[in-house]
Amino acid sequence: MQTESLQSTQPKTRTQRGVTLQDVARAVQLSESTVSLVMSGKGRVAPQTRERVRQVARELSFQPNPAGQQLAIGHRNETVGLFALNLDLGVVTQKLQILQNLLGKKGFSTPIYVCGQPEYGGVVDQAELIRNLRLLRPRAIVCNDAGLEQPALDELQRFMDEGGTIVCYDTAIALDCDQVVFDREHNTYLATRHLLELGHRRIGFHLGVVGRAYPNARFAGFQRALNEYNAPLLSQWLDLPQAEAYESAGVRLAQQFLAEKERPTAMCIVNDYASVGFMAHLQRSGLKIPQDVSIVSHDDLPVAALGSHVTLTSASHPVETIANQVARLVGERLDGEYRGASRTVEVRGELSVRESSAPLVMSH
Repeated sequence: MQTESLQSTQPKTRTQRGVTLQDVARAVQLSESTVSLVMSGKGRVAPQTRERVRQVARELSFQPNPAGQQLAIGHRNETVGLFALNLDLGVVTQKLQILQNLLGKKGFSTPIYVCGQPEYGGVVDQAELIRNLRLLRPRAIVCNDAGLEQPALDELQRFMDEGGTIVCYDTAIALDCDQVVFDREHNTYLATRHLLELGHRRIGFHLGVVGRAYPNARFAGFQRALNEYNAPLLSQWLDLPQAEAYESAGVRLAQQFLAEKERPTAMCIVNDYASVGFMAHLQRSGLKIPQDVSIVSHDDLPVAALGSHVTLTSASHPVETIANQVARLVGERLDGEYRGASRTVEVRGELSVRESSAPLVMSH
């Protein structure tokens, strides 16, 4: 339901609306065209005049609009900024690559802005990076919102308040914008239910890498499946080691698994690379998959089907579907095909059953 609200007709002050090129021109008593030349670095302007304009601009906290500068010299702004917290070897990077390709075919320039990863020397502040992107005045920002902190969300809200278009994807967030949401709870529910249908009741659960998981949704799906089958939820199979890289996380998980006196008969692992690392270490230690332990993984990347002589059962992360939906929502907004209320598209994955999971009677 849409509601209407009364708005004040009083003019905004300079502080409320932001300092404009016209404000700077009035302050230095020069034409707007001269000030524009100074701020863009184009044309011939006396050094003293150039310095005076820049000094006044600094005093007024004037922020040039790069998009406006491009328009002034005859270029239309067709930039759509892509934002993500990090790059990886899997689904995060795949989505960005597909989005770049899809939006590029629509004629948009799509620079990628990434905060970085702690294991590679620290990260850029989320809010600062989005603020810098916002000040470039792109036509839209497409944001992988998983793990965004409140200051970063505030910057996205400011961009929308300024008239910018936002499309977010991955998790549901508290912004009134178009969103594509991946149902992680259902994904892990499918994976866990598969093991339960095979007769397993002692099931371990591993989220993967520190700071990269979505414990609420993933764990909720795991727990929902267990509850449906009256299977126990045992803490010793939940509090398992995490690591700074997916493959090493799998190896550490395998080491802990081997040290357990009473082992799970099956493992639900939320990442294909971690699953491959887990499986490889167990095999090197003499265990057989799925005879000694069944494994269900997540993401269904190529490594699940090709990374080992025992192929992985895996719940898919629908990367292409997510990217296609995001590109559609962005395109419809920017082309003017849709101007209505914000939309939310929910996307679900599917389970690919392969060799790593087997009925309990075969496993034990």
